[in-house]
Parts: sequence; C-alpha cells; structure tokens
Amino acid sequence: NDFVVVYISDDPSKDCISFANDIFGKYPDRIGILVTHKYLEPDLSLDEMGEYMLEKIVKPNDNVKLVLCGHESVAGYLETKIDDERTVLQVMANYQDAGSSGKGSMMYLQINEKAGTLTGISYSPILDSYEGYSNQSDDQFRVNLPW
Repeated sequence: NDFVVVYISDDPSKDCISFANDIFGKYPDRIGILVTHKYLEPDLSLDEMGEYMLEKIVKPNDNVKLVLCGHESVAGYLETKIDDERTVLQVMANYQDAGSSGKGSMMYLQINEKAGTLTGISYSPILDSYEGYSNQSDDQFRVNLPW
C-alpha cells in the first residue's frame, strides 16, 4: 500500500489545517496517517484538540485511517467509528514517565497486510525489554487494520 503521512503541531493554525487537508486531498488513493503531538487524554479519549482535529482533518478526508500522537505518559489506542464504512485508529505512545526517562522506550507499529492487523509493541533497546509500562495492558496490542 501507498501511504501519505502529515505531521502537524498540537495547536494547528488555520493554515496548518488547510495544509493537512490539501495534502490528504492531493493523495486520496493513499492511506492517510495524521501525526501530531497531543490528541488523546491519558484515559485514551479524545482531548479538546483531538476533537477539533477529528472534525477539521480526519472526518473530511476519507483516506485518513490512522492518527499517531504522544504527550501524555500512556501507551494505547482508541478506535473511532466515523461512519458505517470507516473506522479510524488513534495510537498514543509516550514513555517519558516510565522511569529513567523511559529508558529509551518506543512503540513499534507492525503492519501485517496479509493478516489484516496492526500490532503495537513497546520496546526499550537500552534494556532490551518489551515491557514498556509494566502495569499497562495496552503496551502490546493487536487490532484489525482500519483499511
């Protein structure tokens, strides 16, 4: 599959919103991925800016299927049904408060087109560990691809 990825600030101006919409509109046959800093609350619900970006960017662009964000010290995902045809997957990963500044933790996203799944895997190359936040079940997840 071909993808189009647009990264915008966590407090986008009208010009930034227009830029994102122009890029997603220019490549309607590509799977759209929106990346921003802050979009979800710690409980993995949409925050105020997430609601705004959902309305102004995600909903108007049928090709946007995935949103990636950070900011809150949480790892996990939220699936939002836009209509009968489309679900958008929103993934948040931020390990800065996971002890020792997260120990280099990051979330790998593995797309398996054949199986139709997206797997999130927390990993620290410093610790050579897949633990992430040890008390959080969403550190490792597998969901159906939203495309």
